[in-house]
Amino acid sequence: MLSFFKNTKFLVFLLLFQMCIVLILCSSEFFIYNIYPQVFGFITHFLKTIFTILPFDAGHFIYLFLVFFLLIGFIKSVQKKRIIPYFIACLNGLFFFYFLLWGFNYYNDSIQKSYLPKNISDKKIIELTQYLLDKTKEYSTKTQRNKNGFFYISDKSKLYKTLLYAQNYPSFYPDVFLIRPKQSVINVKPSLFSVLQSYIGIGGVYNPLSGEAIYNKTMPDVKIPFTIAHEMAHQLGFASETEANFVGFLTAINTNDFNAKYSAYYVALKYAMQNLSDKDPILYFYY
Repeated sequence: MLSFFKNTKFLVFLLLFQMCIVLILCSSEFFIYNIYPQVFGFITHFLKTIFTILPFDAGHFIYLFLVFFLLIGFIKSVQKKRIIPYFIACLNGLFFFYFLLWGFNYYNDSIQKSYLPKNISDKKIIELTQYLLDKTKEYSTKTQRNKNGFFYISDKSKLYKTLLYAQNYPSFYPDVFLIRPKQSVINVKPSLFSVLQSYIGIGGVYNPLSGEAIYNKTMPDVKIPFTIAHEMAHQLGFASETEANFVGFLTAINTNDFNAKYSAYYVALKYAMQNLSDKDPILYFYY
């Protein structure tokens, strides 16, 4: 059986076969909107149950192990003069696991079709910016502050539970969340490479190999609740960054945690201000 995986023609056939299957499945709305969310939910629950036991983000170590493993395999393939079969075999493996663990989510755009407008008038942008500014000011007076007056989060584990509860039992827009299986396991962790992520400008990542929602612990605390909610949206299977922002925002403001609400409105206000700066620079300066 293993001899098949050393046969270049068979490996090429297997890759093309996988591509054909993926094309067929991606064109099936029933699979994308009904079957795969359930499959993804089962896989994510399984991975979260395993890796939540570890106190550190295992996902980065899995990536490092894979790079090391692939490098060793490449060296051996060079020695045996089987570089092409090795390369195609790697493509087969990466292609299979990418779509099984994550890739199909990109074809599910139910949130964008139902809730996210394609165009918004300048007036609406101004009204939205003002609304977000008012809400940010409102909750800024209700958040936790240290002795120097800076925003901080004293209990992040409590925050994880609060956000998970808001995902599972939303008080509004329930259909946004109910199209995905509920999550019962918390697998949110600070990144071991937070300093590096700060230099790169990464606030958080979702690791499909471990089901972990990983956030940059060195960024300002005001961004942490929304970032966690965003990455937890990825855990639900919302692949688009825009959709994850939308779902993360709804999750955070749907809690009874003033810190989470303030973080969500603060980040949303920054997005709105960026749009306002393009539409009306003078008004942007005024804000």
